[in-house]
Amino acid sequence: MPKVLVVDDDVYLTKMVADWLKSENFAVEVVNNGTDAKALIRDFHYDLILLDWNLPDATGVSLLNEYRNNGGVGMVLMLTGRDQIEDKKQGFASGADDYLTKPFDISELVARLHALMRRPRTVYQQELQVGEIRLNTHTRAVFVGDNEVNLMAKEFAMLEHFMRHPGQVFDCAMLLHRLWKSEQAVGEETVRTCIKRLRQKLDANSDKSHIETLYGSGYRLRT
Repeated sequence: MPKVLVVDDDVYLTKMVADWLKSENFAVEVVNNGTDAKALIRDFHYDLILLDWNLPDATGVSLLNEYRNNGGVGMVLMLTGRDQIEDKKQGFASGADDYLTKPFDISELVARLHALMRRPRTVYQQELQVGEIRLNTHTRAVFVGDNEVNLMAKEFAMLEHFMRHPGQVFDCAMLLHRLWKSEQAVGEETVRTCIKRLRQKLDANSDKSHIETLYGSGYRLRT
């Protein structure tokens, strides 16, 4: 499930965009000023950032420059009323991946985000398979062998994350950082509980757990 940060001071617009993206199975967070945006992109990972050019306390270009200079690699789509070619050139020079001029059609925004996710930096195939586990991000179907498994939203997001990084080890702090919204009051016990539930569903017909615990290091999906 791609994690998106929407940064815009237009409260009505951000609510509309967030509601639409949630219906498209994105995990969405919204902030309306540069100060909050800077704190979030410093401390949390986002796959996609929708960034307004003009904010009450900062410019989108300055935030983008700082984000890229600090090693931020998420896809960034600039949202702005500016339509001059020089402005677009400045946005792209700062590290933007795409540019959408206001007002825009929400369906075009969604189409552009899906196009960004198909770029090599962050590949989001709809069909994933690791071993006997198959997952479809569009239909939300999960199969272990021939058996369909019904997962809750956070269990699905965790499994998708593991399947996009097979064999890679993640500790609880990393999973919190990548899968839980920053404003949620959750801790590492929440992660462990989610992994326990996910294991129970994936391992119902297996002698060995699909999610391996490396004591002192974290968890990984067996390949």
